[in-house]
Order: sequence, then C-alpha cells, then structure tokens
Amino acid sequence: MGGTFDPIHYGHLITAEEVREIFGLERVFFIPAYIPPHKDKGKVSSSLHRYHMVVLATLDNEHFAASPIELLSKGDSYTIDTIAKLKGLLPADYSLFFITGIDSFMEIDTWKEPLKLLESCHFIINSRPGYDLTVIKENLPPTLAEKVVSITPENPFRADLLSTPEDREWKTFIFLVETTPVGIASTEIRQRVKENRTIKYLVPESVERYIIKKRLYR
Repeated sequence: MGGTFDPIHYGHLITAEEVREIFGLERVFFIPAYIPPHKDKGKVSSSLHRYHMVVLATLDNEHFAASPIELLSKGDSYTIDTIAKLKGLLPADYSLFFITGIDSFMEIDTWKEPLKLLESCHFIINSRPGYDLTVIKENLPPTLAEKVVSITPENPFRADLLSTPEDREWKTFIFLVETTPVGIASTEIRQRVKENRTIKYLVPESVERYIIKKRLYR
C-alpha cells in the first residue's frame, strides 16, 4: 500500500485491515513515497517524518509493516520500480498485490509505464466516498477490462484464481472491493493542525503525539 501518508490516518488503516481480511493477506507493507511524483514537492513533509508516523501507526498490528524501500531508493518514487524491487526481495512463490483507492487508480494513465505496471502484479482497488467502482471497467480498454474481478460477499476472493510464477501464462488481476467508507483526508488533518483544531480519533494517538512534538503542519 503506497502513498504520501502526510499523515497516515485511520482511513488508511481501516482500509488496509479490511483488504487484508478479505484477501487473506499475510502482510500489508505501507510504503511512504520518498518524492511523490504527483505532489507539489515544496508542500510535502519530510520523508523521514512521514515514515516515522507510518511506523508508529502500524506497530500494534502484527500483519502490518512499514517499509522504507522508496526512501532508500531516493529520487522520484515510481510504483513500477518499487514493485520490481519487492519482487526481487520476496520469495518467487509469493503473490504480490498493490492496494490503492479508486481516486488514484482513475489517474493511472499518468503513472510511469502503466500497462507494464498492471502486468507486473495484482491490483486491489478499494472504494472511496463519491466514487463508483463500476466505472473502472467501463473506462479500461478491452485487454485490461478482462482483468477486472469484483469481489463481493456473494463473490468472495479465492486464492485459486491466481496464477503462479510456475504457470506457463502469468496473469494479473484488477480486483475491485467495497470497503467501509471513511471520510478522512490527510489534507483536512493538516488544515486542522494549522488552525489549532483537534485531530483526535482521526489519527492514532501515537501519530497525534508525533505531530505535536515535531510541530508538523504549523
């Protein structure tokens, strides 16, 4: 699960936990971008601050982990490069999923090598308030639309859908899943801090303390 995480909040954590449960994931790696290509570089907090907040937010979940892989790489953070590095670090028989929201996925044509990226790993696209997941299939070319699988209580995820590296034809999927709508945005949190308003219950207590201690977003 990649992102700017400026700061990480309960919306990220709730979505990640629901996706982990639905897909039976062994581990969810939260990967803060070093330099987010789609963000104004002058308005993004230090990568170390963002990474430290992710570490604090994920400590109490044994299935969550913070990864510094993009911080260590330096330079602009491109998902396709990160996926390639992860595949080099993980055992060959692991299935790799990239978790992102529909709002981000709708702009995937602006990402680096999007077609190659969608062939490199499985994607899990979660719902967001104000977006309709069904529009994804309608806006994809036929070769990509055939990859789309909607996961619902009536049509649960099955691991046997996945191909393995040993299969003659490696196939990746784009899974659509409805998650609990959580109307929390990092932009709003930063604005609240700037206005000296409470962010309690929007972020974990440890993250709130870190923001106060480091005087972020002032």
